[in-house]
Amino acid sequence: MKRLTTETLQRYVGGQLEIRNYVRTLAEPYLYCGEVATIVVENNTLYVKFAWVARNVGLTLPLLTSRWVKHDNLSYAVDLRLYRANRVGEGPLALTSRALSEIALFHLPNDRQLDPSNVEGLELPLQKANSATTE
Repeated sequence: MKRLTTETLQRYVGGQLEIRNYVRTLAEPYLYCGEVATIVVENNTLYVKFAWVARNVGLTLPLLTSRWVKHDNLSYAVDLRLYRANRVGEGPLALTSRALSEIALFHLPNDRQLDPSNVEGLELPLQKANSATTE
């Protein structure tokens, strides 16, 4: 796969990023999903800023039917030297780190995994506008 750059990753801006650890023996398993606002690659480090991000409660699958709560940290950064990149067909991009037991899966904007209206505590501008018109 080609080297990851800010330019090559721009197709995932507006899409979602799912981040999880995949070793069940870890003390605190995690699963996050959020909408990508910006992506920058600098000095072998990937920086992602989210428009919003949610944390899964209970780590239940599938993603579309599990419980999600708003998460306040809108930043994600990783050293790309610890990750291997694999594209899944023409769509998602998987970054996998064996050292960290983590996978980060970038989804294209038309491949939404988590509906933000299903995230507890998350208020988006569109939701505020809709609730104002229905009251």
